[in-house]
Amino acid sequence: MPRSDTDGSSLPYFLEAHYYSGGLRFKHLGGPRPIWAPEPSRVGFRNEIDLREADAVIEFYRMENDGHPITWLAIFFRSPDRKFGDRQNHAGAGLWLNGYQITDADKLLRGLEQFARGVANAGEADELEHDASVFLADKFVGSYVVPTDEYAQQLRGWPYASQGLSETEIFVAQSPELDAAWKQAAEQILRLTFLPAPSARHSRALIVVTDKELELRPVSGHKALSVKGNFAKEILDLIPKVASETRRSNSELTDRLSSSDEQVRLLGDRLAKSEALNAEARQSLATLRAEVEANDVLSTLIRLAGVVEDVKQLGSSTKDYIRELVDTAASNTNILKRIEIHHAQTSSNKIKYENTPFKSDTSGTPKHKVKEFPTGPVTVGILSVAVIIILLILILRRIL
Repeated sequence: MPRSDTDGSSLPYFLEAHYYSGGLRFKHLGGPRPIWAPEPSRVGFRNEIDLREADAVIEFYRMENDGHPITWLAIFFRSPDRKFGDRQNHAGAGLWLNGYQITDADKLLRGLEQFARGVANAGEADELEHDASVFLADKFVGSYVVPTDEYAQQLRGWPYASQGLSETEIFVAQSPELDAAWKQAAEQILRLTFLPAPSARHSRALIVVTDKELELRPVSGHKALSVKGNFAKEILDLIPKVASETRRSNSELTDRLSSSDEQVRLLGDRLAKSEALNAEARQSLATLRAEVEANDVLSTLIRLAGVVEDVKQLGSSTKDYIRELVDTAASNTNILKRIEIHHAQTSSNKIKYENTPFKSDTSGTPKHKVKEFPTGPVTVGILSVAVIIILLILILRRIL
């Protein structure tokens, strides 16, 4: 598994140390801490068991974090506080795995034991960092784990706790020879990794590794169970159940695939019909476009719209001209009335003048009579007709 990454976001595993130095401290080893990793305070030995100096305790914890299936495997030993001395504290190191299962627990535990003892003995940080980078290489940790999704659901072991809600089971791996006790612990790790949990709430386990026969009295009140049995036989006994479940799952998958095939066929028919309808629609559109281009309907409509607008403007102008005509006619009517009144008065005066005897001036020369402008009905009619004709000529000029 390549481990070159600038921000650590894709690293599938890394090491982290827990120790006391004026209080509990954490330090990740082997590169940057990935963003998928839970807070280090979510895990760790909490003194649930009163450890002897020669004993070790292994913590196995599974949890979900932001959708990632996380496994934590760590080893702790008795260790003093680096500032305050021996206060029955502990220290150790653990491995975080993102989406991986442990397949070689024996070798993995041996490597983790070295780091845990180095942290418990207050080893130099630079030396631990270098050793961690080597240990996390593909030929070491990379060969001890495999992706979880390579195994059937029935072989994925204890569940992953959500939101830190889990039950803890305590086991004891005991043998007069510590090497044998560590092998028991390794087998127990494989049980936790592949076999079902006692309940859906069990996601955390503690395994005490000791060479002494002792009856543990866990501080937490949990009963400690001895590690026993043959893991190989247990996994073989589980295989028929896994095979049966696999066949059932395959049958269900086949049924779903058959149903999906039918749905795909129906969908294909619908798509074919839709494509045919789309082709007809495209043909109809092309035909309509050709007809429009041939008849130049669009241009005709545009010109017609312009003509309609001109007619509207002409109608508006005509209304104004008619209004002017009406006003002019009314004015002419008033003029005609004045002419008639003036004509009546002039006729009356003429009659009076004709009845007066002829008089001569002082020189004895008779005065000639002044010629008058004809103001009879015929003259008035001629003037009215002329005015109307002039108005009509003006109107026709505006329109044309």
